[in-house]
Amino acid sequence: MMKQEYQSISDYGEGNFVVSKEGKYGVVNINNEIKIPFLYSGLSISCGKVVATKEGKYGILSLNNKELMPFEYRQIIIIRRSETLEMYPINSYEYKVYNCDLHCIGNCDE
Repeated sequence: MMKQEYQSISDYGEGNFVVSKEGKYGVVNINNEIKIPFLYSGLSISCGKVVATKEGKYGILSLNNKELMPFEYRQIIIIRRSETLEMYPINSYEYKVYNCDLHCIGNCDE
């Protein structure tokens, strides 16, 4: 059961919830165990990965709080229909398209 201590709760299925507390976001499971600490200004779950925003930069975490893609993107857009991620590096207007396994599938370097 979720505690009343959270300002917002978003259900992302499989027993994972993005919750906010004191203006920061984290992820808890159905037993209210913290899976990702409250360090982020924004979180969203897609493809079993967590797109996180911290200090104005985007990165990707696992649901076990391991950094999968470093916080060096100015924007990451989740395209739910195609289950892809558009990732825009800092200092570039180019973007790359990644699948759910975080393999580049579009605009990749040769």
